Amino acid sequence: MPSAFSRPKEEYGGTFEADLLAQYALFVETEERLVDRRQQENRFFLSVSALIVTGLSVLLEQGISDKQASLGIILLAGAGLGLCFAWYSIIGSYSDLNSAKFEVIAELETKLPLRMFEAEWEAAQRRDYKPFTVIEKHVPFIFGLLHAIGVVVGVLGLLGVLHSS
Repeated sequence: MPSAFSRPKEEYGGTFEADLLAQYALFVETEERLVDRRQQENRFFLSVSALIVTGLSVLLEQGISDKQASLGIILLAGAGLGLCFAWYSIIGSYSDLNSAKFEVIAELETKLPLRMFEAEWEAAQRRDYKPFTVIEKHVPFIFGLLHAIGVVVGVLGLLGVLHSS
């Protein structure tokens, strides 16, 4: 792994420690902002997915023997599937970026008196911690399954295989 440090302390000068601490604090703050942005995006995707499921239920109440309702179900559920795929991919991207940020934080901490984030990670690992991303990825997957079922129901309704009473 390439070093986060641009040059050794000896070449840097007398403000190395103060500049290191300031940069460390700034970098940790950017990590916190990244987490906030990730949570906002999750709320957005969750809200839109829930709205789509609500729309699908309204269309299903209209009856799947109605060709227009079936087409609406297919289109809406297909859009939901696409949204879930994007959501799942974005979660992976955030996970990669978070991991990279924590690698840099861990390296910066080697020059500081306390390794807070590294120690926290080690303590979490001893407790069989599951990274948030593992749990987080279940949500778009579950909504994706609901949307996939919606597509199948819509197609079956369009083909006249399913009839509502």
